[in-house]
Amino acid sequence: MIGTGNLTNILLALLGLGFLVFIHELAHFIVARRNKMRIEVFSIGMGKPIFFWHKDGVRWQIGILPFGGFVKIAGDTAEKGVDPRSIPDGFFGKTPWQRLKVALAGPVINIFFALIAFTLIWMYGGRDQAFFEHTKIVGWIDPKSELYEKGIRPGDAISEYDGRPYQGYKSLMYSSVTAGSEVPITGTKIQYLTGIQSPYTYNLAPYPDSYHGTEFQTIGVLSPARLFKFDGFDASGELDAPLYKSGIQKGDYVVWIDGEVIFSLPQIQSIVNRNAALVTVERGGSTILARVPRTYISDLALGVEERQELLDTKHEAKIGGLESTYITLPYELDASLTVKKAVNLVKTPSLLQEEKIAPVQPTGREALDESLLPGDKIVAVYGEPVHLPSELAQKLQERRVLVAVDRPEEHFRFTSVNEDEIFRTKFDWKHLSELVRNLGVRDVHNVGTVHLLKPIVPITLEDFRKVSDRSTLAEKAKRPYELFSRPTYYIFVGSRIADQKVLYNPPPLVVFKELVAETYHTLGSLFRGHLNPKWLSGPVGIMKVMHDRFGLGVKEAVYWLGLISLNLGLINLLPIPMLDGGHIFFSLWEIVTRKRLSPGLIQKITMPFMVLLIGFFLFVTYHDLLRLFK
Repeated sequence: MIGTGNLTNILLALLGLGFLVFIHELAHFIVARRNKMRIEVFSIGMGKPIFFWHKDGVRWQIGILPFGGFVKIAGDTAEKGVDPRSIPDGFFGKTPWQRLKVALAGPVINIFFALIAFTLIWMYGGRDQAFFEHTKIVGWIDPKSELYEKGIRPGDAISEYDGRPYQGYKSLMYSSVTAGSEVPITGTKIQYLTGIQSPYTYNLAPYPDSYHGTEFQTIGVLSPARLFKFDGFDASGELDAPLYKSGIQKGDYVVWIDGEVIFSLPQIQSIVNRNAALVTVERGGSTILARVPRTYISDLALGVEERQELLDTKHEAKIGGLESTYITLPYELDASLTVKKAVNLVKTPSLLQEEKIAPVQPTGREALDESLLPGDKIVAVYGEPVHLPSELAQKLQERRVLVAVDRPEEHFRFTSVNEDEIFRTKFDWKHLSELVRNLGVRDVHNVGTVHLLKPIVPITLEDFRKVSDRSTLAEKAKRPYELFSRPTYYIFVGSRIADQKVLYNPPPLVVFKELVAETYHTLGSLFRGHLNPKWLSGPVGIMKVMHDRFGLGVKEAVYWLGLISLNLGLINLLPIPMLDGGHIFFSLWEIVTRKRLSPGLIQKITMPFMVLLIGFFLFVTYHDLLRLFK
C-alpha cells in the first residue's frame, strides 16, 4: 500500500520532472516565436494526448507518458510533396543561425536553471549530509584484496582515486562502474593512537565487488568511514538496548571497540561477531592487548589430566551447564594464568563456525589476533583484572564488548571541507592511547575526553525484540550455547546512533564544474566501453531518485532538480540526430560550408538514430525496473 508521504513524493517528482521539460520546451517555443516560426504543437509528455486545448493557433497538450515533451514547428518534419524550405514561417524556411538559436534555447535554459538551483542552495546555507559522503577516510577494506595485503586499513586516507581527486563515497560508486583495467590510488596510512603517517601509491587491477554486488568493480575499498554519534535510545525498547546501562551519554562519539579505532558498520559487525575475549597480557615487561578465541572444551584436543583440570576450574567457578558448553581459551595455563602452551583443536571450533560475517584477517594494524606465547601472563579480561583460573573462567562464559567514546567539551562545526581535519586533530587520540595502554592494569575509566563504557553484551535482533519477556534474554545470557547459536550479533540495537552530519555548501560554480566534469567522464567511459549502459538511469530511474530525494527536504529536492536539469541540458547538446545537438550540428555545418542540407537527407540520417534512441530508452527503462523491484 502506498502511504500518503510516498504518494506526495511521487506527485512532487512528477511535477519536478514535468517542470524541467516545460522550461526546456518553453525556451524552444519563445525563441522560435521571436524568429517568426509558426508553432503547431506544444506538448508536455509523450504519446497520445490525454488533455489538450487550442490557443493562438497552437495545440497545447499533455501526453499520456509523463516523460519528455516536444515543440512541433511547421516544416520540421518532411511531408510528401512539400519542400520544408518553401514554408516561410517553418523551421527549415529560416536561416541556419535562426535554427541554431532555437535548438540551443532548450539546453541553455536547463543549464541556466541548474546554476540558479545551486546558487539558491548556497545562498540559504547549503545542505546537511552524512560524514561518509565526503570523507576521504577509508571505512572498510576487503580483507582478501591486494590493497589489504599492501597494508591499507580502515582509517587510512585517500587523496586520489582512479586518476582523479578523491571525493569520497561518490568517487567509489562512480569508479565501481567506470573503472578501466587498472585503478591508481594515492593517499596516507594513518596510525591514530601513535600519530604515525606514511604516504602510499599503488596501481591495482579491479575485480568483482562481492560486497555491493559482483556487477560492480573494486580494488578493495568497500566503503568510506562513518563517525558514529549517539543521540539517545529508542523509546520502545531502551531497557533492552545493549548500551542502556553502559554509561553512554547523548552526544558521545563511538571511537574504539575491542582494540580497534572504529570507522564503519562492517568493521563493528566484524569485531562484535568475532567470538574472542579481549585480554590484557604481560609480555617481556610490557602489557599488550590480545583477542583470544573463546572455545568450547569439547573442541580442544585435551589429555585426561588437562581436561579434568579445566573441569575442576569450572566447578570452582560455580559454572553450571553441560561440560560440552563450557567455554575456555585454547591455551594451557598455570595457576598464575601464565601460558604454558597452545592447545590444539580437534576440529574447527563450533563458536568460530557460527561466525558468518567476520573475516579471517584482522581489520586493523594492531597485532590483536596474534597467538599468545609461552610465558605470556593474562592479567585482565574485558578490562577487568583476573588473578585466578576460576576468575578467568567466570568472565569467559559471556561474550562482552568494550567500547570507548569521545565526549568532546567543545561543539565541532563539521563541514565537507574540515570534517577529516576535525576527526584527525580534534578528537582525543592521545588520551585514548593512554586509556588503552592502562586497560586492565590500572582502574582508569576515563582520560581527558575519552570514556570507557561498561562492558556490553551483544545480542541478536530476535532476542532484542522479545521485550515482553525480559527474563528470556537474561536466561539466555547464562546459556552460552544458545546465545552463540545465532549468526549475527549487535550492540547498537535500540540506540539512535547515526553518522555525523556535515555541512556541504561549496560555491555554485564549483558544484557546476564538478558535475559537468562527471558528465563528461561518464560519457567518455561509456564510449570507451568502461561503463555498461545498464547503469545509466532512464525516466523511471530518474523518477525513483527524485522521489527518494524529495523526502529528504526542500534543499535536497532543489539540488536534484538542478542536477537533472544540468544533465538534461548537457545530453541534449550531444551532436546526435533527434537531439537538439543534432540540429545544432546541422546548422553549424551549413554556416561553415555554406551548403544547405536537404531536409530529406536530414530525415534519412535521423531515422536510424531514432531507432537506436528508442531501443536505448527501452534498455535503460528495463534495467531501471529491474533495480526498482529487486
